Amino acid sequence: MAHAILTTKHIRQMGHNNKTTQAPRRKNFDTGSDITIISEHTFDTLNIKETEAVDRSARSATGELPLTSQFTCSVSFQGEEKSLTCRVSSIYDLNVMGLDWIDAFNLKDQPINSVCNQVHNFQGSVDKSAIKPRSAQLKLSFSDVFDSKMGLCNKTKAVLQTKPNVQPVFRPKRSVAYAMQQLVETELQRLQDCEIISPLTYSDWADPLLS
Repeated sequence: MAHAILTTKHIRQMGHNNKTTQAPRRKNFDTGSDITIISEHTFDTLNIKETEAVDRSARSATGELPLTSQFTCSVSFQGEEKSLTCRVSSIYDLNVMGLDWIDAFNLKDQPINSVCNQVHNFQGSVDKSAIKPRSAQLKLSFSDVFDSKMGLCNKTKAVLQTKPNVQPVFRPKRSVAYAMQQLVETELQRLQDCEIISPLTYSDWADPLLS
C-alpha cells in the first residue's frame, strides 16, 4: 500500500559549513518516501564541498534506487531551522522531501495547503460583492456537482485491452512506514465505501498504485 501526496514547496538549503550559499529549492512533498533525496543535477547547483558515503540503501516500486552520496544541510521552514541529512541520486530531476524531513518539522498532521506555496494565476480587479450571490446560485442550480459525494460517469464504459499472449505483470505492494499505516488503511476503506475500489482475493495482475 502506498500513500503519497505530491505537491511542491520551497525549502532553503545551505551548503555544509558555508551559509553564504543559501538558495531555495523545489521538492516533491512525498509521504511515500522515507528519506529526502535530490538529483545530482540539483546538488551541483548548491556549491556544497563536503559529502559523505551513503549510510543506507533505497528501493523504489521498480527496484533499487541509486544513491551516490549524502550531506548534512541547514533547512529553514517558516522561521524554524534544523540540521538534516539529504541523499543524492543519479536519477535526473528526482527531488523528494521524505518522511525524515516531514517528521522533523511536524508536517504530517498539517493540511497540505498550509505547507504548499499558494498559486495565484488571476490578474486584475474583482468585484467581491458579486461573488458570494453568484456562487450560492451556482451551488443551488447544480447541487449534484457541488455535493461531497463521489461522481459517476454513466455515459461510457472504459475497457482495458491487452495485446495477445501478453504475460501478466504482478507488482508487490509498497512498504508503508508504521506511523502511516492507519492513515493508509482509513483512506483505502474510504475508497472502498465510495465503491471506487473493491477487494480481491486473487489476481494475475497487480500494480502498487493502490495496493
